Amino acid sequence: MVSKVREHPGELLARVLEEDLNFTMHRADNDVWFKPAKKADGTRCYIYVLVHTDNILCVAEHPKATLDKLDQHFLLHYALLKPESRGRPKIHLGAEIETHTFEGESGKTYWTMGSQTYVRESIRNVEAHLAK
Repeated sequence: MVSKVREHPGELLARVLEEDLNFTMHRADNDVWFKPAKKADGTRCYIYVLVHTDNILCVAEHPKATLDKLDQHFLLHYALLKPESRGRPKIHLGAEIETHTFEGESGKTYWTMGSQTYVRESIRNVEAHLAK
């Protein structure tokens, strides 16, 4: 009987990001991948892919394009990206992700991360543990 040895999903993801999609692993954090890009208006920028266990966050002008490319590589091996997880991020690693605009800065949108839900759940867990 012959069996194929499959790559670990994390190893396969790293290989695809580096070899097929030309991303570079950040020297200080191997869960952060980046590559230079240009926005539609010609502005130079970077595309980031942040990976943690089963969470993938793509930061780009058009993140769907990068996620679609990842999907193409993984369809034969794993069900990587769930369709319902696509779209603007709402939460990543326990932190709420939202956009914010400041008065007087029309056209500028900033991304923010908050920890309200994480802190609330932590307190609830401690209270439940102490109640035992």
